[in-house]
Amino acid sequence: MKYTLIAIVCLIYSLSYGQYEAANWYFGDYAGIHFDSNSGKVSAHTNGKLTTKEGASSISDKDGNLLFYTDGSTIFTKHHTVMQNGTGLYGDVSSTQSALVVPSPNSTDIFYVFTVDTQIHQDDPNYGFNYSVVDLSLESGLGSVTLKNQNLLSHSSEKVSAVVKDCQTKSIWVITLSTAAGINNNTPLNTFYAYEISDTELNTTPVTSTINASIDDSRGALKFSPDGTKLACANMRRGLFLFDFDADTGKVSNQKSLSIKDYNSNNPYGVAFSPNNRFLYIHASNDNNGNNADLASSHNSVLVQYDLEAEDISNSQIILDNQNLYRGALQLGPDGKIYRALSATYDQGLPYLGVIENPNAKGTAANYKHKAIDLQGKRSTQGLPPFIQSFFNQKIDIIHASDGVPTNQLSICEGEEYILKADSIANATYSWTLNGVPLTNASTPWTMTVSTPGLYKVLISPQSGTICDNLEGEAHVSLSKIPVANAPSDLTDICDTNNDNTEVIDLTLQNAQILDTQNPNQFRIKYFTSELNALSNIEVIASPETFQTESAIQTIYARIENIDNPNCFDLTDFNISLIPSPKLATQDINSCDVSFPFNDGLSIFNLNKGIVSSEGDLTFYEQDPEDNPSTSPISTLSQFENSTQAQRIYVRATNNKTGCYSDDSFILNAVDASNQTETLYFCTNSEITLNISNLSAPTTGYSYKWFKNGIEISNATQYYFTTDTIGQYQIAVRDNTSNCVELKTFVVEESGPAILDNIAVNDVSATNTISCTVTGKGSYEYALYYGEKETIDKSIYREFQNNSVFTHLHPGIYTLAVRDIKNNCGTAEQTVYVVGFTKYFSPNADGYNDTFKIEGASETFMTNSKVYIFDRFGKLIKEMTANDVSWDGTFKGIPLPQDDYWFSATLTDGRNYTSHFTLKR
Repeated sequence: MKYTLIAIVCLIYSLSYGQYEAANWYFGDYAGIHFDSNSGKVSAHTNGKLTTKEGASSISDKDGNLLFYTDGSTIFTKHHTVMQNGTGLYGDVSSTQSALVVPSPNSTDIFYVFTVDTQIHQDDPNYGFNYSVVDLSLESGLGSVTLKNQNLLSHSSEKVSAVVKDCQTKSIWVITLSTAAGINNNTPLNTFYAYEISDTELNTTPVTSTINASIDDSRGALKFSPDGTKLACANMRRGLFLFDFDADTGKVSNQKSLSIKDYNSNNPYGVAFSPNNRFLYIHASNDNNGNNADLASSHNSVLVQYDLEAEDISNSQIILDNQNLYRGALQLGPDGKIYRALSATYDQGLPYLGVIENPNAKGTAANYKHKAIDLQGKRSTQGLPPFIQSFFNQKIDIIHASDGVPTNQLSICEGEEYILKADSIANATYSWTLNGVPLTNASTPWTMTVSTPGLYKVLISPQSGTICDNLEGEAHVSLSKIPVANAPSDLTDICDTNNDNTEVIDLTLQNAQILDTQNPNQFRIKYFTSELNALSNIEVIASPETFQTESAIQTIYARIENIDNPNCFDLTDFNISLIPSPKLATQDINSCDVSFPFNDGLSIFNLNKGIVSSEGDLTFYEQDPEDNPSTSPISTLSQFENSTQAQRIYVRATNNKTGCYSDDSFILNAVDASNQTETLYFCTNSEITLNISNLSAPTTGYSYKWFKNGIEISNATQYYFTTDTIGQYQIAVRDNTSNCVELKTFVVEESGPAILDNIAVNDVSATNTISCTVTGKGSYEYALYYGEKETIDKSIYREFQNNSVFTHLHPGIYTLAVRDIKNNCGTAEQTVYVVGFTKYFSPNADGYNDTFKIEGASETFMTNSKVYIFDRFGKLIKEMTANDVSWDGTFKGIPLPQDDYWFSATLTDGRNYTSHFTLKR
């Protein structure tokens, strides 16, 4: 077996001091925790007097007994009183690592308290990096500060860490980060200062290492790896760096910059290494100190793991936790776990610590548990006490866990044995102890069989070796109770709903019987489909609340195990037997709509016709009884009237012996009556007979009902119906065999001849017109005939048209005809005279325009008409009468000369005209 020099150095340091110098932590608002050196259990301290926003430090003896603790300003004794001369130290409660206690090598009384100050506001002085000395041999073992605030650097960051130098001298390196000059001269923090503490003195001349970084943010932790080979430096807003450290020289080198992928929370603060030195853990936040900084919801933090053995360390990061949280410290504990300070805001701490349970494991196997440690009402803030990291260097593995990850925690089941095993080294001496009491194993001294709880240690001293060759291993052994798997009852009353040999079962209903009186917070139950899987703890049923059976009869295996140690378990089993449900098959029902108006989607149904086949008792419902257990069943099965079209009816078949039932449903379809619509007309003062399909006699096997405007007509039961009023009539023809109905609808409208209300004539013009207005119940067309209406065989002048206006008419006698086209109920006629007068005439007996006359007037029309002709001087020349309707251009038989003549006409219908004409010779 090979061991590096630094591993042996740190191991031997732990042999001299022991991890339990870090057994008591005091931090936050009066909070604290204690690591039991025998059981390894962690419990809360509630007796602390310290309150701090960030940094604190504490120290115990090798057996885990508290010696003193400090916030960097005040030192408290093991009795929680202020130590003699223990006030006014130059640390600060708002400094990340306000203080670090370092024992003087080879002394149990002398301790160095290193402090790093910070400047909160302009008037707050920053005293830099200082140390004070505590002598515990004074004040009856409570100690006194014999040297206070010895300045090493006038300016420094808020960082300090320590690690053992070597095995022989047991000297210790204490390191901090400052400017190149160690003063506040507005230059970057780019120089590490390493101070060596020997058993005789603190060398105030540091070893310096300058790095390539421009750090101007003092906040964030500095931490060595337990083996002292690595140094991690977190700087809020100025990056995360990883370095190599040479314990022989105190030099820092090989700078690496690490990124944090979560861009919302990429400001590193807390730092810790795993005990095996392989993994680096960072607590980073969004560092909100501005708007709403007092609200917990404005803060976010991530917990990140880096694998230092990865080729690309930065890209190996895995985020283990991401939530609303303020920044906080990380610190490795004596039990090999890493603890996380939890705070909601800068001023509001939380009453818990988070824990990385297995920090030697990669990724989520590290098993981070949030709020894992209850601080019993006290509150964590941002800081946790730092220690000499060599306290926590991993010892040799004597447990050899099955997952291959080294650990010092071993839980075994009550009544079982476990063999702890170190490497067999020829002629070496193996010294085993249990809680400090020696144990022997002469036959195989490198092994120890254990069955009782406690802290087991082995010290291996090779033959002819020095103390630096010694090896040490330890195991915190705890006992876990083996639960009893009480046999639950078989599940034999499960109905197979679909008779498919599968059903969803809540297996957790068996938990109470399996647990019986055992504590459910101590034991958990898992379910498996095979005994082998249950024994091997593989292929667990992931969702036991909704387990789907695989057969009608199936055996389920239950494993009850100790939550703290799943290897402590017991098995039981039970059977699931499915009971067949009644068979049920349904079909939709179609039924004719048999009640007026015969097309509203409603009808009368016999629900029994919806069942194709069934077993058990049937119950019908309008609502799904599975969703509405209180719904009432339908009582009228054979005469059920649906309430909506396509109504769904639910039916349940129940086996009253087993209680199993099957549900199904079907649709009620009301078939509307077919309907034909016809519009019919009758003429005023007449009747119309409505007849379905023009039947001349009733058809056997049918019955009839007549309706008018939706109201049944009394005693109208024939296939025909006679009426003389308008309306919507409907006959329902019922097939007496099927009871189905066919409809025919008659829209009955009245029509009649036109009544000529007014005829307007516009004549003696270039566009003579006739127009009329009519009233009546018909629809009408208009035409003009030649001649008076009494004339037989009148010839058509203008064909029938929809328009009641006729234009561009020649003077003449016309008959205006208006006929009904809705139902051919007759034609109304009226004689119309379109009058015209001769514009000129020449009485030369040539047969053309020989006289002046009135055109478009008959002898009858002229009966009461008066026409007077005057010469240009107003002399009456001629009076025309019904018997004398023209003038030949003479006056008393004497031809008159060529000239313009005037006339005045008053016609029988009251029309008046005055104009002139020309007599040509």
